[in-house]
Amino acid sequence: MNEEEIRHYLRESFPRLAAGLERRFAGQASGEDAVQEAVVRAWQHTRRGAAVESWDGWLAVVATNAARMEVRRRLAEERAVTALASLRPMQGHRTATVAEAMEALPPRQRQILRLHYYEDLEIAEIARLLEISPGTVKSALHRGRQALARLLRPYETTRRSVVIGWMLAGTHPQEYTFELTGDKHEGLPVASLRCVADEPGGFGTAMQMFRPEEYQGKRIRVSGRLQARGVADHMGLWMRVDGPEDHPLAFDNMSDRPITGTTGWVHAEVVLDVAPEATAVALGVLLTGGGEALISGIRLEEVSPDVPVTGDGGRALADGPRNLDFTEG
Repeated sequence: MNEEEIRHYLRESFPRLAAGLERRFAGQASGEDAVQEAVVRAWQHTRRGAAVESWDGWLAVVATNAARMEVRRRLAEERAVTALASLRPMQGHRTATVAEAMEALPPRQRQILRLHYYEDLEIAEIARLLEISPGTVKSALHRGRQALARLLRPYETTRRSVVIGWMLAGTHPQEYTFELTGDKHEGLPVASLRCVADEPGGFGTAMQMFRPEEYQGKRIRVSGRLQARGVADHMGLWMRVDGPEDHPLAFDNMSDRPITGTTGWVHAEVVLDVAPEATAVALGVLLTGGGEALISGIRLEEVSPDVPVTGDGGRALADGPRNLDFTEG
């Protein structure tokens, strides 16, 4: 891929592929970063003298894989942070940070802790990788956790306000919080998805992802009660049905009916078909920009085929092509 081809690609194809990846991964990975990484790899590929028959196809595959790895990395980080808990210093104390404490551990303990909590590897995988027994891995994890507890003892350990079963994701999850408020609406707990950045750079989403077997071949609806508080851009429910190789089969994020500003409690719903070949279903609540989204009473249920699907999936197919020659205007 020469310099002229790169310029042409950045001008003509880059925005389309980046936007497509953003939609495909529901904002959990940066489409621009993924495509930029693919372009860099293409340049390196060319300098090694390798020939590629179709750069568009090659770049699409590489960018998709890069985005998928970014999603996996973010999910692993979420699990790692939750497992190790949040650490904040007590008043008047200064001891090691988590990174400093990790460096103080014996090399083998440090290596196993990183593989398990940050790389998200199972005990059996670590044992195979390091050519040691699973028992040795378990022992190292146990001793490593004890050592970290001693090193970090002057710190007050508090669990992050994590709502069981939900995770915080999006393009800029660090700019949002998701927690229970302690209030109730119509007898059910209320959760808050709130922007904590002065100038947010993207969106945050509280989400779940699960296996689709129970719903394959059915039409399902996620619904709930939402309330906007000073939402600068928009908020809403979303749901996505993935197929083989993470290809999205159906998706709706209420972009055509967003909730904005400040509102009372409103009903929101998304309805999609789960194809027989579906491999995963993801759903959640998203908030773009400043403000706060209050959520209560989220439900997922099967509905009859008479209930229309929403979003892109709700567009009815025409009986046949029309105005192919543009003579109708």
